[in-house]
Amino acid sequence: MTSALHFAKNGALIAPRNDLKALVVTGPDRIAWLMGMLTCDLAPVEQNRAVYGLVLDKQGKVLADLIALQHDERLLLVVDREDATGIQEHLDHFLIMEDAEIEVLASPHSFVLAVGPRAAEVGTAAPSVARVLAARSGHLHGSDAVIILVDGEKPEPVAEALAAQDDGFGATSNDQFDALRIELGLPKFGVDFGPTSYPMEAGLDEHAISFSKGCYVGQEVVVKLRSRGKPVRVLRRIVLAPDAAPPPVGAVVSLTSGKEAGKVTSVGKSETGEPVAYALLRRADVESVEHVVVEGGAARLAPVWGLLG
Repeated sequence: MTSALHFAKNGALIAPRNDLKALVVTGPDRIAWLMGMLTCDLAPVEQNRAVYGLVLDKQGKVLADLIALQHDERLLLVVDREDATGIQEHLDHFLIMEDAEIEVLASPHSFVLAVGPRAAEVGTAAPSVARVLAARSGHLHGSDAVIILVDGEKPEPVAEALAAQDDGFGATSNDQFDALRIELGLPKFGVDFGPTSYPMEAGLDEHAISFSKGCYVGQEVVVKLRSRGKPVRVLRRIVLAPDAAPPPVGAVVSLTSGKEAGKVTSVGKSETGEPVAYALLRRADVESVEHVVVEGGAARLAPVWGLLG
């Protein structure tokens, strides 16, 4: 049986995402207004590309991550389903003179996400029950990705139908996709980073922030951190030995000298059998080391984003 990781590396791994919800932004000023609210440049969105971005507070900390994409005469912001109303209310607070409106998309909907080098082909093969909203984005998983809006709250049949169209496509469940996300290189908002985090801590400045567009909320702090300083903490991916037990969330990560460096934020297991984890660590302790100790076992550090080699 072909593994899910094989499809992500060589074809397209297709996952139903009923944990996501769309905010819809309308009005002639929608792009100009959102350019001042989000960290990402929305210019590619007008060319039917998905863009990964952040909502920051005035202190430059992450309030939410999202995928922005165009649909008809509207702009959609795809966010965590549980956070949708709170994000909508936060952004609406900043709507003053602009001719734009933001609301949670009322009609029942869900999403299908495809990742891998052939993900763009999945978009062209989408069945009629789905609406293809974006061709691809290389910023979501260190690989091409396509996101598809599904009418109704049951995306599983769409994911399975897409996967059945090509031997290089494979479907997985939402839970299985979440279990694989550490190996895929996808830190999760609310788990690995959140409202106490600066974007640089999770490497989000390289994946979700444009440094060539105009001003946005929190920009001053972000620019200062990038040009004048470094974050105190950094997120790192950790790979343990194949025979090691997966550490619990909150497990202490230490240097080989025994000095405590931080704690595990989320845990998974690679398809090769190695436990993998994300951990938030003190930057000064780990920026020049390759190996750490977790729960008494040796482990190596790996880049935060992208498929494990």
